[in-house]
Amino acid sequence: MLDLVVRGGRVVAPWGVGAWDVAVQGEKIVAVAEPGTLPLDAGRVIDATGKIVIPGGIEPHAHAAMPLPYPNARDRGVRAAPPDVISKACVFGGTTTIVDFANWRPGIELVQAIEEKDRLFRGHSYADYTFHAVLVGMGTEGSTPERAVPLPLSLIDQVPELIRSGFSTVKVWTTNATTKRPRQMMDLGHVWAVMEKVAKAGGVLAVHAEDEDIVMYMHRRLHEEGRIGTEFLHEAHNTLT
Repeated sequence: MLDLVVRGGRVVAPWGVGAWDVAVQGEKIVAVAEPGTLPLDAGRVIDATGKIVIPGGIEPHAHAAMPLPYPNARDRGVRAAPPDVISKACVFGGTTTIVDFANWRPGIELVQAIEEKDRLFRGHSYADYTFHAVLVGMGTEGSTPERAVPLPLSLIDQVPELIRSGFSTVKVWTTNATTKRPRQMMDLGHVWAVMEKVAKAGGVLAVHAEDEDIVMYMHRRLHEEGRIGTEFLHEAHNTLT
C-alpha cells in the first residue's frame, strides 16, 4: 500500500507539466502517473484539484545563526535567525531543503567542520538540510589576525572523500570582500587545486568570484565618503567586479 497519493493537481515535473497523480512511499516519490491509475488504498490521499503540485524547493545559500557583520551588529551579538526559524519559513514557502555553510578553521578537519554545523541543525530544522564545505586562504585562530594559519594542503586532499560521503559542494573566495575578513581570499593556484579535486570527485565548486582590487578600492572610497550603509553595497560589489 502506498503511503500517500496526491490526486487531481497540475504537476510540474522535469519532463513537463500535466494532469498527473503522484505516489509517495516512505520519503520518496515512487510514481507520477496518469489520473486514476494508482491504487485506491493509499494510507493518505490529498485532493489537489485546482492546485499546482511542485517538487520541494532548495535554498542553496543560507546563513543560520550567523553573526551579522553590519556596523555595530556584531558588537551587540546580533545574529541571523536560527535553523528552526528559517526552516519553518522555508517550508511555508514550499522550500524543503536548506544548504548552509560549514566553515573550516585552523585545528579541525573538513569533516569536523561539517559535524559542528550539523549540531546546530540537528533536531532544530523543519526541512531537510546539508552544507557547503567552506575553504579559505588563511584561517584565523579566534579573532586575532596575527594568528592566521595558511590553509593546509592536506585539507584540499580531503575534498574527494567529503564529496563521496554526500557533501558534494565546496565554497571558495577570490576576494576578501571586506576588511573585516582579510584572510578568506584564496589565491588562484589553490583555487585551481580545489577545482581539480572537486571535478574528479564529481562535485560542484561554488566560487565567490570577484576582483579583489576593485572591491577593496570601492570599499576604501565608500568609507572615505561616509557611505557605508547596506544601500551602497552594490557600489562596492559592482558589475565589473
